[in-house]
Amino acid sequence: MMVKRNTSILGIGLVLSLVLCSCSGNAVNETQQTEADSMSHMQTYSFPKEYSAEGENVKLDMVVEAPDPSYFIKGKATPQKLDYEEIGRKLIPKEEAGELDPGTQAIVTKETVGDKGFYKKLFMWGGEGGTYQTYQYSEIYGSLREDERDSAYNLYKYAEEREFSFGTASEGLDIVMEELKNLGIALEDPEVDTYYLDFETMKEEEEHYDIDGNKEVDKYKQDWTEQDNYYLYYIHQTYSGMRDYHKGDYGPSNAQKSNAQIAVIYGEPGIIYLNIADLYSYESDGQEESLLEFNEIADLLLKHYDNLLDDSEYQVVSARLCCDFQRNEGITVEREIRPVWAFSIVETQADGYITKYEIRIDAANGKMR
Repeated sequence: MMVKRNTSILGIGLVLSLVLCSCSGNAVNETQQTEADSMSHMQTYSFPKEYSAEGENVKLDMVVEAPDPSYFIKGKATPQKLDYEEIGRKLIPKEEAGELDPGTQAIVTKETVGDKGFYKKLFMWGGEGGTYQTYQYSEIYGSLREDERDSAYNLYKYAEEREFSFGTASEGLDIVMEELKNLGIALEDPEVDTYYLDFETMKEEEEHYDIDGNKEVDKYKQDWTEQDNYYLYYIHQTYSGMRDYHKGDYGPSNAQKSNAQIAVIYGEPGIIYLNIADLYSYESDGQEESLLEFNEIADLLLKHYDNLLDDSEYQVVSARLCCDFQRNEGITVEREIRPVWAFSIVETQADGYITKYEIRIDAANGKMR
């Protein structure tokens, strides 16, 4: 398995691990040459890194993210049917588990921690996903705001590369990937974004408010130390070189780095948080499909907004080339994989109210999705 590791919000892909043949260097060179020959016969594309244009009520001022080179091979995606209860039993062994009502889709430890009564460990599941967390995660989650559309978004504050005392980010990721393997979670050619959760920044960023917007003083962590440093990994599935940002039934809903199929927080205590959502297996049919040039896609976007009869102003701030699925009935059926451009839109209404959302255009046929 080759893992692409992105060490910051900038999404710079760094291939840090190679599967090497134990025979000789010549075998590795032959494999690389075979891959290069395969790519040379494939129709590939290079898209701009930035793009600007204007319409009557829309401005395109975009950062463009796409694999370089880009290509697309038609294929199908099928949901991975994981046994989440079994995963939970591996994370919280029977001798540690407490009693819950029969049928409850959760496993907790007998032991609780602190005056707030946090379970030492907790695993919950439902649909096609599951979440594991320890009491340490309960102490730091108030310092993370992961949605790029949120005005309080703060992941960029954790983007600077750091090395913590318990090991490097690369070493931590190797441990995490091995643990996922032990849990029966299979990933092909994943890409990883890494964030560096240092305790000083988390202390400054911590916020807790109730439903009425009142600060919940009693929820703030009192004793921040170096033991509260962690690495946060967003692990993305990929197909045809593109990230899978499909609009899932339970998982990712827009193309941003925090919407990964797997998210892990790892530190000195080990894994303190693991979220698994909407994992799929992919099967290529070997048939190439041509992609439209980016200016053709941009023209479709301009036309879409010029046809809107309202007083809003629109700005398109980013475009990401990714995979989505053709919608079918039910979550268990095979789905056609489609290449799409996901555009991040900022709409400013006449009264000044701002809305952020996403629209998608099929990268091959130009249809709105």
